[in-house]
Amino acid sequence: FRLYTKIILLFILILTVHLILVEDLKIFEALTLAGFNIISAMTTTGFTINDYESWPYFAQALIIALLFVGGCMGSTSGSIKVGRYLILLKQCVSELRQSIHPRAILYLKMDGKKVEEQLLINVLTYFFLFILLTFLGTIILSLLGLDLLTSFTAVIASLTNGGIGLGLVGPGQNFEVIPALGKYVLALLMLLGRLEIYTVLVLISPAFWKK
Repeated sequence: FRLYTKIILLFILILTVHLILVEDLKIFEALTLAGFNIISAMTTTGFTINDYESWPYFAQALIIALLFVGGCMGSTSGSIKVGRYLILLKQCVSELRQSIHPRAILYLKMDGKKVEEQLLINVLTYFFLFILLTFLGTIILSLLGLDLLTSFTAVIASLTNGGIGLGLVGPGQNFEVIPALGKYVLALLMLLGRLEIYTVLVLISPAFWKK
């Protein structure tokens, strides 16, 4: 939760300053727009109160980037979740220390408790599947004739259940332009994202239905 709060506050600060300097907005207006859009993206709520697509590309990138983060573990928000990122960050630091001190015996800990290897493998696998589904979904939508920006953000909006996109699925737009096959793909991605990927993969696995 501490990391979650720090990410939100940091992104709100960055976006507020950016809007003041680049868009020449008043402090209160910039803070309101930045706060609402950042929290909406981070919590994968999907609400908007302005056309953020008219903002500079940097501001748009901040909002889309937060869709990859999501809320806290155990929450009803979508995406990868902050808890998994925290484990991955700690693992990166641990690997770096192991490289410096190859004979050291290091343990990955969260709140003073050792993180079991199986949990780490689960997090790494989930992260890999999430990125893989993002790439596959983007390629399929691109194959159907959609531009790269629309394809990528439509996939992210669906897989994270965030609903925020750019291009033809940006604010003020909808998914009507997506071909029928593309809608089926996005619906499947929404289901995978909502049920945390593993649940759906287990259900469609032949081994699950064997006696």
